Amino acid sequence: MNRLLLSISPAAMALSFATPLAAQSAVGHASRIGSCDPRVDVCGLPPGGGALHYINTSGSFRLGCNILVGPGQSGIAIGPNASSVVLDGEGFSILGHPSHTSVSGIVWPSALTVRGGLIVGDVTIDDFSDAGISVSNVQSVRVRHDRHSNALYGMRFTDCGSVQVEGASFSQCGTGIDSSSVDSLEVSGCVLIGNATAASVCGHSSRFKDVVVQGGSDGIVWDDSCFSPGSMQPFALQCSDVRIEDVLQTGFVVNGTAARSRWIEELARIQVRGSGLDGISINVAGPNELFLSDSSSSNNGGVGLKVTNPSPGHVVLIGHDFSTNHNGGHGVEIGSVGDVAMSMVGGSSSHNGGDGVDANVVQKIEMVFKTVRIESNAGGGGTVFGGGVEVQASDSSFSHNGARGLQVSGGAGGPGGGGGASVMLASSILRGNGTDGCDLDFSSSLSGGKVSVSNFQFTSNTGHGLALHNASATLHAGECSSNGSHGLQGQLSDIKCNLLTCQSNGGDGFSLADSSADLVDCSSLGNSGHGLNAIDVTTSSAWTITVQDSRSSGNGGLGMRAVGSCHVRIDDSVIAENIVGGLLCSSSGNLQKQINVQKCTLDSNGGTACEIQYARGGIVEQCVVSNSPTGIHVGDSSGGGHCTGLRVSNNVVSSCNTGIQVLTGGSHVVVRNTVSSALAAYSVGTGHLFGPLVTSANIATDSSPHANYAP
Repeated sequence: MNRLLLSISPAAMALSFATPLAAQSAVGHASRIGSCDPRVDVCGLPPGGGALHYINTSGSFRLGCNILVGPGQSGIAIGPNASSVVLDGEGFSILGHPSHTSVSGIVWPSALTVRGGLIVGDVTIDDFSDAGISVSNVQSVRVRHDRHSNALYGMRFTDCGSVQVEGASFSQCGTGIDSSSVDSLEVSGCVLIGNATAASVCGHSSRFKDVVVQGGSDGIVWDDSCFSPGSMQPFALQCSDVRIEDVLQTGFVVNGTAARSRWIEELARIQVRGSGLDGISINVAGPNELFLSDSSSSNNGGVGLKVTNPSPGHVVLIGHDFSTNHNGGHGVEIGSVGDVAMSMVGGSSSHNGGDGVDANVVQKIEMVFKTVRIESNAGGGGTVFGGGVEVQASDSSFSHNGARGLQVSGGAGGPGGGGGASVMLASSILRGNGTDGCDLDFSSSLSGGKVSVSNFQFTSNTGHGLALHNASATLHAGECSSNGSHGLQGQLSDIKCNLLTCQSNGGDGFSLADSSADLVDCSSLGNSGHGLNAIDVTTSSAWTITVQDSRSSGNGGLGMRAVGSCHVRIDDSVIAENIVGGLLCSSSGNLQKQINVQKCTLDSNGGTACEIQYARGGIVEQCVVSNSPTGIHVGDSSGGGHCTGLRVSNNVVSSCNTGIQVLTGGSHVVVRNTVSSALAAYSVGTGHLFGPLVTSANIATDSSPHANYAP
């Protein structure tokens, strides 16, 4: 029958609409005379309710003909005496006038009482100015295998109970499916192509499964404007196996305008691609939980996933294998007045025009990245700001982004209780980013931030490998290498490092400003600047620099430099082959601190191997110094004598132009040292306790336990 319909010429079609409607219906009915089907043929029903055919009793009906509807009329109307209707279209069509002036295909208008049910199947409804099917106040509606192309709505459901739409297709409609104040909507196996809005939905429970949306303006739009606050149920929106492609505006929109105690959305196996604006946009007021799994939002003109919450309340986002790639804006964008907990497990956010993940939360944000790739974004990889921030990243990559690989800041506290800051990174790579690999800035927090980093790589970034500001950090088993600036940069921080290598960086290996550091089994190798550079900028507080069992070699500056009011302790470490010099310690002013250097090896450094300019007490003891212009130098080079009370003892110095030089002033103790192969073994000014000098000439007769040797 459909093939016959499609073969009608335009002239014949115009003629058929010119034929009196009653005659058309009679012809259709006559074609089924003799049928044994007990169902009532709608084609034999008289007009009524503004429609060509009027159903005014409950029962089972079938469509035995194509219905051609004239201007100003509907095809089938269901009256108030019908409480339950089943209509089988049997593949026939209900067609509006070619001028698009017919009203609706099937209409069951609003009533004061709720009707029982409506089932419609296997019918094509086209060319109506209002809706293909329009139903109000019906407890149960089921539509199967329909085809719609109408001016305003493919189907419209208002104030209904349960609505099921299965296997239907909608094309070139204003809105494919419109659902308002519906308790339960299920849309499955449907195709919506070229509609201005594919689906506009407001309901307690809405489910989409096996749905394809292509073209048109908006994809699926869900909101809660038709319900009073607090009336929503958990899992208000569930979608699975939904594909939305090439819409002009936003692919998937969720608007939760009313605050409520709790509501949940669940999206599984969703693909949103090629939207002109954002891929998925979620705006919630108050608490919400959103689950995304095995899904993607990619190649959209705006943001891949945008989540906003303009009011206080806790929002939970959980993404498993969720990807946002090749979007014009951020991959994921989160903006909230409330607090947010987000977890990304698997998946990726890469090649986006903005950041991979951008989160700005007034109160508190908790972010978890696990086995996630955030790479090659024009902006940063991950950018997280919050009144309180907690970030965990493991087995993830933040690499080749235009700005920072990972940036975290905040912890100052916000309205409703933000406060606090912590970051934990494990087994992750931050490589090749346009500025810093990782920037953790808690300068706005009075209490600072707690940082734990292990088994990491911060390499080949244009800026610093890792930058810390106002942080208490523990770093274990990692590397900050081949970065354009410093490997590790710390400011106003307390840093503990174990098994950390900073190598081949364009600046210092370790660069510390107003910071304490405890380095154990660490290496600073081949950096363009200093191996370790600790500077007291404010001179208002004392910081402690402790280095143990570590190595600083082949750097373009000094091996280690500590300037300002720093306590310095360096034990059992190697400082070798640095171009400018080995070790320089220079505290100053009224904040001079102890300098302790012991059991270290200082070899082949370009200037002075060990230089202590300013100190108040301390030792240089049991060190092996060789192959430098000056071995050990003590005292203010300007002659101020600000270095006091240092003991230089039990050191072995060889192959230096000057072995041990101690300037006048400061009451130092120089005992039990050995200098060999030097042009000037000792140069010790007045006012010090200097042990007897033993040379080859008097070594047989001088037995002082405090002697200094110059063989």
